Amino acid sequence: MKRLGLSAMLIVFTCPLTSVAGGLEQSAPSPGILFKSGDVAEFKMAYSEPSVDGSVAVGVFGEQQSGNITESMLRLGTSVKQQLNDRVAYALVFEQPHWARANYSDSSERYPYRDSFAKLSEDRLTLWGKYQPADNFSIYGGPMLSRTKVSASVKMTVPNPVNGSPLPVLNYSGSAPGKTALGYAAGVALENQSKAQRLSLTYFSELEFDMTATERASGVNVSTGEAYVIPESVTGASYKLPQSVTLAAQTGLNEKTLLFGSVRWADWSEYRIAPLVYESVTGEALSNFDNDSTTLSIGIGRKLNEQISLFVLGSYEKARGGLKDNLSPTDGDKSFVLGGTYRMGQHEVRVGVQHTLIGDAKTNANVGQASFTDNSGTGVGLTLLTKF
Repeated sequence: MKRLGLSAMLIVFTCPLTSVAGGLEQSAPSPGILFKSGDVAEFKMAYSEPSVDGSVAVGVFGEQQSGNITESMLRLGTSVKQQLNDRVAYALVFEQPHWARANYSDSSERYPYRDSFAKLSEDRLTLWGKYQPADNFSIYGGPMLSRTKVSASVKMTVPNPVNGSPLPVLNYSGSAPGKTALGYAAGVALENQSKAQRLSLTYFSELEFDMTATERASGVNVSTGEAYVIPESVTGASYKLPQSVTLAAQTGLNEKTLLFGSVRWADWSEYRIAPLVYESVTGEALSNFDNDSTTLSIGIGRKLNEQISLFVLGSYEKARGGLKDNLSPTDGDKSFVLGGTYRMGQHEVRVGVQHTLIGDAKTNANVGQASFTDNSGTGVGLTLLTKF
């Protein structure tokens, strides 16, 4: 069988949208560029428009709406790979796998978290090396350098018992400048290129960040009715982006058709951001997840001719139940991608369109449980590849 021009590894990055693993991972890091033939460079861009909204009952004032708490996202990535000889290759990959935005600026007047927001972003650089001691076997890995930024403003209210107006019980703000952490990735792959078959197992280590946060808080103690003020202070804390394991496979069904899929586990139960002032005032973490995540993906690609290939891809992450974070009120998802690749000599253009059904979730909204249901999002991804 002739080696297929369409590879599952070329499909991994299309247009990642909102919640993929634990609500923060927008695209799964991948060693895919290592398996492209020759010397190549890629540029990637993904734009998404998610919509996540919910409501909570606030006493006699009835249902209060959160409004859409998410923001549109534009994320970029680039990579370059060089084949040094028949056995050795390396690649340098820049990506933004974790990216979260929550903004309650469109909430109803008495929604308990009106005007709260939180942001987390990550820029990651991975230096991959690949050694292929035999035609059907390779090992790969390398260091990861990650830099994150975190900021949040949390405003919680309850109805004033005198006149029903929103009573501020917490007005918190905190920010942490960019922090850097070092980790590593490693993997093995088995291949049969004549049949477009590959089985790979890739491990990404956890990344631990030592955070220096600038925090301040004020409000009213609900139990005593006394006002309090905590002046601006610099505090220390640490948090982790989780370790993960991805098992990916592909096989040619015939000369023009490729079946591919993956299973990805991420250790999100170890993720917890709890700045000192926020935790001391609320008794809770600013952001955390109780459960690990497992994401299943399966797709099929079809080569129409020497220039055009099409693919469809479906992904599923199981809902775990329980109360979720107010800054990430989702629980599992289902996503569908339709895309294609157009080849022009040494160049390729790949486009994908994604629609995601975001899982329903409940949160503790201070005055009761908020319910986030029937949410979704769409996005588009673009990849430009050139061989040199």
